[in-house]
Amino acid sequence: VNTHPTTTRRLQSHRSYPPFQNSIDIGRVISDPTYPFHPAVDIEYNGSMSQTKTNATDTLDALNIPYELFIHERPLTSIEQAAEERGLQTAQIIRSLLFRTSKEGFVMVLMPGPAQVSWSKLRHYLGISRLTTASEVEVLEMTGYERGAVSPLGLHGIIRILGDDGICEHEVVSLGAGIRNAGIIMRRDDLLRAVEIELSDFKDMKG
Repeated sequence: VNTHPTTTRRLQSHRSYPPFQNSIDIGRVISDPTYPFHPAVDIEYNGSMSQTKTNATDTLDALNIPYELFIHERPLTSIEQAAEERGLQTAQIIRSLLFRTSKEGFVMVLMPGPAQVSWSKLRHYLGISRLTTASEVEVLEMTGYERGAVSPLGLHGIIRILGDDGICEHEVVSLGAGIRNAGIIMRRDDLLRAVEIELSDFKDMKG
């Protein structure tokens, strides 16, 4: 465990394996099943202790899937900021969007970068005529995560998960970590192994 001159501490793996080679960025926590230390360490953010273990990271730990937990030094205000600070392209950032399909039914849609969901494509795929965006309260109740921190990993309950084909275009992807101003970076194939995702074209080509 190394201590940076700021209040941020990080755990750095000395085992070199692509694509997370030589990752020493501030706020980056690396989990590797072969690494001799536990992947979760304390990280101080703006003078207070930040949570570094969530249901999302617990799920990956249980599956022995390597990942990086990236904690941003500044509050996130855009997907472009998230991508730049994580050293990724915006298309590698996966957004987890929750929709209400009925009185008690919900579906999560994973979208790459700033791409928007085509409501007509989604309705057609689900075979329904109406759907709405889940409210902030519903997001928390159904996923266990606050809006802006939602992950398809470690969900509270069983939610059907759909994904736009675009999330598979890059070998490395980043998604919600379960806490705000943070993201999990992992291999695409590991994500597909950890989460059952129905892939199709859900992208709004007008956006």
